[in-house]
Amino acid sequence: MKKNKGTEYKIKSASLNESKLEIIVAEKFLKDAGSFGKVSIAAKVTTNDLGQGSLNFVNIINVGQIEKQGFYLFPKSSKFENPKLIISHTTKPENVFTSLLGVNNILNTSDNFIKELYDVKSIKTPDELRMKIKAKIDHPRSAFTVIKKLSDIFKPKIDNDINHFSQLLEMCNKAEELDIDYDLKDKLRYLISDIILYGSPQS
Repeated sequence: MKKNKGTEYKIKSASLNESKLEIIVAEKFLKDAGSFGKVSIAAKVTTNDLGQGSLNFVNIINVGQIEKQGFYLFPKSSKFENPKLIISHTTKPENVFTSLLGVNNILNTSDNFIKELYDVKSIKTPDELRMKIKAKIDHPRSAFTVIKKLSDIFKPKIDNDINHFSQLLEMCNKAEELDIDYDLKDKLRYLISDIILYGSPQS
């Protein structure tokens, strides 16, 4: 991070759950991304003593206002350049610092992501996206049905106009602020990301 002079970072969130630790670090200053409002590049750093990767870095997008937590979009590598860095349990100590140099490929990519966000066509129909998110949350087999507050967030109708896309982003921001189970929060982030970026959940 220190090599990228002029760019400052801040810890946006930190979560701990049994063997898992998650820290999200984002660029301190946001950039304009058209209908998406202000965004910054963030790195999701996770550990899991029970998994294959001891230390994982994933490039994500932080969408939101400076004074708010914001929410996160997880682009898929098939459509976005989404670098990842995984340091496994078997990595030798002397190789860890060398591997960490790869973090530079994860940070300072906001201009590339912003260009992709401008190309997202589905943002012309914010209420359709809202309904898709709510349908996935309310599905009888959904793990989110027990969280009534979550369904209520996406209940108000939005005019299907590009100018009202900000209302959908505010709903996503409120969903991110909910104090819910670690794993459910992660699933919710991916669900929202897939629908907003691609129009439907991806396999």
